[in-house]
Amino acid sequence: MTQLMNLKHYRFLTAILGVVIFVSTNASGATKPKNIILMISDGQGFNTVQATEYYTGQPAPFRNFPVKLAASTFSASNDAKNNPLGYDPDKAWQSFSYVKNNPTDSAAAATALNTGVKTFNGQINMGTDGKPLTTLAQFATEKDKSTGAVTSVMFFHATPAGVAAHNKSRNNTVQISREMIYESDLDVIMGAGHPLYNGNGQAAANPNFGIFGGEDTWKDITDADGANGFTFIDKKDDFRKLANGEMPLPKKVLGIARVDSTLQSSRTRGTGKTVEPETMNTNVPTLEMMSLGALRVLNQNSNGFYLMIEGGAVDWANHGNNLPRMIEEQIDFHNTVQAVIDWVNKFSNWDETLLIVTADHETGHLWGAKDRFAPLEFKGEGNLPGHAYNSGGHTNALVPLYAIGSGSEVFDRLIIGTDLVRGKYVDNTDIFRVMHHALGYPLVGRTKAAQTTTQATTCPEPAAVN
Repeated sequence: MTQLMNLKHYRFLTAILGVVIFVSTNASGATKPKNIILMISDGQGFNTVQATEYYTGQPAPFRNFPVKLAASTFSASNDAKNNPLGYDPDKAWQSFSYVKNNPTDSAAAATALNTGVKTFNGQINMGTDGKPLTTLAQFATEKDKSTGAVTSVMFFHATPAGVAAHNKSRNNTVQISREMIYESDLDVIMGAGHPLYNGNGQAAANPNFGIFGGEDTWKDITDADGANGFTFIDKKDDFRKLANGEMPLPKKVLGIARVDSTLQSSRTRGTGKTVEPETMNTNVPTLEMMSLGALRVLNQNSNGFYLMIEGGAVDWANHGNNLPRMIEEQIDFHNTVQAVIDWVNKFSNWDETLLIVTADHETGHLWGAKDRFAPLEFKGEGNLPGHAYNSGGHTNALVPLYAIGSGSEVFDRLIIGTDLVRGKYVDNTDIFRVMHHALGYPLVGRTKAAQTTTQATTCPEPAAVN
């Protein structure tokens, strides 16, 4: 009974926070937007958002989007024999440890989001049959749209790689980075992964060309001619000028911040025991800065664009059960979402833009206490909430899904069912379906008429992908 009361209290707090802000739209209900923006906070669960709101005293900028759902994230590596639904909303709240079983990884989740197909953990846009899958970016290119991937972690990491690469293993980073640069049609690639700098944004004692793509690749992308038409930038001031419109807009941009693995989360300065903005790396752009620069470049195309923006280090912090660093990263993500909203209001509109905010999976099994569904404890703005991590890995828990703009109403046609706590939910493959349909392709998959008889694991693959 106590656990149920805590759950009701948690839902009430979430509902209260959800009405604090208001986002105005003039959407006409059109389902074919010009621009599609997918924003992913890697490892973000519902309590990731809640903890950050408690600390900042501000609701997340996506709280009052017209579409507020949850999404299941399981992969094809799920134990179908013992868990045929992939995610069972009843079992999820009957057993605290249920969601620790058979979670997805970021590679399989990115594949689901970008192709609409479930695959095995570790694979990037490769089906369970070992054949490459067509990505949303490729479909967007067919529609003469520009495409891009922006991240706060290494640009060849699983989630950004999922925008354009195809590989049997996410660990083949040399192959992945080369495919993204030389073989994909991406117009913008931005992230960390600089071979000449360490996690503190300082010159590395020993350059790490191997993980990136080799010294020859590095020389190619940084010479005067660039690689595959990309203009290369790595200085913070160049990212700033690009974001602010203070430099001529190149057609294609490859931006690698001067840091190795993450913009901020991997730094060794500070205690890591509290949110410490004063210790942050000062030589790298923020996710917001990179994203605004990417939007300016992509918006040159009159046919529109598809852009994926990832707050990637939320996952890293949750893996380490480090709430302060997680909050730092989630604040950066929230700031970026707000900047994107402001950009749409100023340079576009909600009749021609679809914005989706979600996560690839939850990491850390974050709650207010150990081994039970206790709400986070609010301790005042500027203070870390009372909390407990219950895992150092990913979970199979539902993740938040928010959407606004033209085409967002299509989510209502793909609802699988209703979770006891999180409410109505879809599957992560449905996010692809909505974006794919927004490009002008027929909607495939579940509809309301079929939701009572169609299990998530048997949802058909989009015909256009086969």
